[in-house]
Amino acid sequence: MKHLSVSFSITTLRVLLFIPLMLFLASCTNSSVSATVTSTFTTIETATTPASSLPVDTEITPTLVSTTSSLVSPNPVQLNVGSVKGRVLFMDNTPANSTTVGIFKSGDSLSTDVESTDQDGYYYFLGLPIGNYEIQPSFHWDSEGVETPTIDVTVGDNQLTQAATIVVPRDINAIYCNGSEILMFQFTAPMSPLKLSWTNIPNAVNYTVTITGNPHDTPPGPINYDDSVNTTMATMTWPTLQIGGYQIIIKALDQQNEIIGIGMSYFEVN
Repeated sequence: MKHLSVSFSITTLRVLLFIPLMLFLASCTNSSVSATVTSTFTTIETATTPASSLPVDTEITPTLVSTTSSLVSPNPVQLNVGSVKGRVLFMDNTPANSTTVGIFKSGDSLSTDVESTDQDGYYYFLGLPIGNYEIQPSFHWDSEGVETPTIDVTVGDNQLTQAATIVVPRDINAIYCNGSEILMFQFTAPMSPLKLSWTNIPNAVNYTVTITGNPHDTPPGPINYDDSVNTTMATMTWPTLQIGGYQIIIKALDQQNEIIGIGMSYFEVN
């Protein structure tokens, strides 16, 4: 009987020690197990299934759930291209606004791009392949004995290149005959003396007016009529012309006899 009592006490002690252990394990395993690992590119979450519903030896496997960033930049850098900024001024240092400017790949006769200057005389060429270029303003008097200024520029990779300033004569953009504007190839003048006028050029002290052409009673070919006069005013009267087609060129000169303005047009005399 004593032996039985001792045996019972040992068994009771084991039970009393085991119960707290079981309660502790139960409190740990009844809670949900979750873990979140976030990196710069990927968010990973573990399964949130309660561990109490899984077998004891079940391993919880992380699951890929989303992508949080992109490797593609919203503004990718363009390679092997650059840009050019420049300015065009008249000879009195005022901005040559609304002037057409072309850029040519060195050695090419066709322009790569054409832009117009803004109100301050600036122009921009963007996204040009790297290399050597020539920049040239475009005027209708390019072939009339006035040298068109040209500058060289090198376009660097992903760089904005500042081009040298271009200085040009002003454009005499309106020539009138007997009070009506001469529009290229569209104006017909009478045989009576022509009263010519044009837009005045600031700082001009003299104008050279040249009329060339072929009267209808002369053989076709080289110019048969070529005459020039000088005037200090932006107006003059031309003597009677024969019936035929003519070209008029007006050049404005400053005190140094430099050309600071030029205009050109065509007309018919009937």
